[in-house]
Amino acid sequence: MGSDNFFEALGPTSLPPHDSPGFFTNATGLYRGVDVTGNQLGVRGSGRDPGSVGVEGHGGPGGNGVFGQGMNGVVGLSATATRNPGTESSEPAGVFGLGDGSSAVGVRGESVGPNAGVVGISRSVGGVGAGPGVRGESQDGIGVAARGDTGVRAEGKTYGVEAYSHGTGVYARVTTGFGLQAYSKESQGGAFESESRAQIRLIPSNSQTDPSQFPQSEVGDLAVTFTDVPAFPSLWFCIVGGGPGQSQWKKIA
Repeated sequence: MGSDNFFEALGPTSLPPHDSPGFFTNATGLYRGVDVTGNQLGVRGSGRDPGSVGVEGHGGPGGNGVFGQGMNGVVGLSATATRNPGTESSEPAGVFGLGDGSSAVGVRGESVGPNAGVVGISRSVGGVGAGPGVRGESQDGIGVAARGDTGVRAEGKTYGVEAYSHGTGVYARVTTGFGLQAYSKESQGGAFESESRAQIRLIPSNSQTDPSQFPQSEVGDLAVTFTDVPAFPSLWFCIVGGGPGQSQWKKIA
């Protein structure tokens, strides 16, 4: 059914897996199967059944399933998010994703094998310095939040992780394992610099006054505890590792 202004296919068609579309092209001599232009919208695909897909794209060998180009190549909104064209135009991107205010995220990448869920690559163009592969920004929250066996793993020729913040540049909190671990093959494991304060701060432990009673100690550990009465901090260095009562510590200050 239709007119000079529109075409409408009502069906019915066969059920999957032998279903046929309401409109299709299948000629080997066509460069573009369908070319559609609209003043406000070129193509809209809607699924009617729960869990159905609005648009599905399949690319040929080495091709892309969906290719988008414009102010934002692809714009994705979660089910309850509200589109803001002003934000889209001020922050153009290849993929622009907007999550809602409860649980949905703007862009989600998931991996079930050895590859990464999301890969960010940065290259310099025309002699202009390259930007970051992945950048996280937040106006009043967390720029990047990471969880996993390894929360963040970064490799770089100059810096693995570079963080700017009005508060804490990098904050790590874990249940077991190291909060932060750094390794360098040819230089120091870490460098700390401050213009107006101490380079490193060790917060005294309130749970253990005697470091030899720590659940586990390793050679090279540094600890600050309150050991004297009235409470006064002491700096300790572990010279023999072990469990409670087995480790040996030397008081430095």
